[in-house]
Amino acid sequence: MTRVLIAAPVRQRSEILGPFLASLAELDLTGLAVEVAFVDDNDDPASTALLHAFDPGVPVRFLPPGPPSGQEYDTEGATHEWLPTLMERVGGFKDRFLRMGVDEGFDAVFLVDSDLVLHPRTVHQLLAAGVPICSEVFWTRWRPEEPELPQVWMHGQYSLFPLGRGETLDDDEIRRRADAFVAMLRVPGVYPVGGLGACTLIRREAIERGASFAVVPNLHLVGEDRDFCVRAAALGLPLHVDTHLPALHLYRTEDLTRIDGFRAEAALAGPPAPAAAQWRKAAGNRIVLSMIVRDEAGGRLEEVLRHAATYVDAAVIVDDGSVDDTVAVCHAALDGVPHEVISLDRSRFAREHELRRIQWEHTLAAEPDWILNLDADERFEDAIRDHVRSLVDQVQVDAISFRMYDMWNATQYRSDGLWFAHTAHRILLLRPVPGMAADWPAADQHAGRFPPSAQQLAQWTCTVRLQHLGWATDEIRRAKHARYRRLDPDGRWGSAAQYASILDEDPRLVPFDPGT
Repeated sequence: MTRVLIAAPVRQRSEILGPFLASLAELDLTGLAVEVAFVDDNDDPASTALLHAFDPGVPVRFLPPGPPSGQEYDTEGATHEWLPTLMERVGGFKDRFLRMGVDEGFDAVFLVDSDLVLHPRTVHQLLAAGVPICSEVFWTRWRPEEPELPQVWMHGQYSLFPLGRGETLDDDEIRRRADAFVAMLRVPGVYPVGGLGACTLIRREAIERGASFAVVPNLHLVGEDRDFCVRAAALGLPLHVDTHLPALHLYRTEDLTRIDGFRAEAALAGPPAPAAAQWRKAAGNRIVLSMIVRDEAGGRLEEVLRHAATYVDAAVIVDDGSVDDTVAVCHAALDGVPHEVISLDRSRFAREHELRRIQWEHTLAAEPDWILNLDADERFEDAIRDHVRSLVDQVQVDAISFRMYDMWNATQYRSDGLWFAHTAHRILLLRPVPGMAADWPAADQHAGRFPPSAQQLAQWTCTVRLQHLGWATDEIRRAKHARYRRLDPDGRWGSAAQYASILDEDPRLVPFDPGT
């Protein structure tokens, strides 16, 4: 049974603390061994009384706060004001919780701020993310006149846009990237970030490797969470945010009016479908490879299919009007694996959403327990063979997401401000849930390989990486550049800037190290 320590340093007004404690008491802790720890750093007797009366039905204990700080924490202005010494004090409390977690054999420590209201499934969701450090997102108007923004960021003190080393961006590009980052976080998923905090599950292995809130003295960052994130990155510990079950941030007194609406939405969302549903199987699941191909005989198709044939149970291939030997390559590469090739009488490539619906319907007809959706130029690392059965033979989640690397040659992938697909996880392996709508948007390009409703499913992330080989030679890049210029000249369905960058003469390339 997984042991989790839920911990919070508390210096909070009683009207905010009450809803926070109520949400802790309502957490779904089924199948978990949980204890709660607080540091009572309050100067409000009413808050102290609330805290010590708290009874969530699991063990609760208190760590001593030490001498009073003698400093005020201002939460009454337009934004909260923390003195650096108070931040260091809180960082010290958090490190005590981390040490307690390791010393007493907990599998993870969930650090949560006392001005949040949590969704009941938060702990389970963060554990299901399967990463060393993961925060649940919440949204805040840091100043009353500003839009809601997340508590996670990409780099620096609080920059909400990806930035490649040595890049210089104008204001328009910064806004575009920041808007794209914020929009991404509105879609349920698990995403890598550069900074996080306030609602964070930290696994034991991360703490043992040195994760800590101690001040990094030569960077002069403001806030103990920044020190934590910098140290984690230096230790090679990736940071992720989960966006399935956002918390409610009671940043101002007026936010208390939002609690009833938040609870109603959480109740409507409810927990994931019961694990005992008859269509979920804990063993013996059948994986069907689903793929669209078109004139791939001279590409990487044979290599991709032969590799996939070593770990899938069947395949459904939709041939989008090929005029070369693509169909013959499919049959040869999948020899010995049950498969079907559906040849379309005319190409639907220029209307991708139609093509994806055709692919979806034919794949469902093969009655898969899981669908693996790959393109003809995508190949997993060999390690997929060691992971795939444990990924599908379970009843906890219905989607598995992976990171994809745009290979620019046999040993290097591209990584810069326009090429950062590898920084996010995308669903490639999905259990088809009964009744899932084929709700693709009417997008002629970049429609997405699964219906958008797949993003609502409970999911895990997998560390096995996917190599996208579709950019790996000059010839391929020139052909794709011409194709996108022809099919999407204005960048309506993608990014015109990225299309233009395909032919960059000196792109930033990073070694794809095996096993990293």
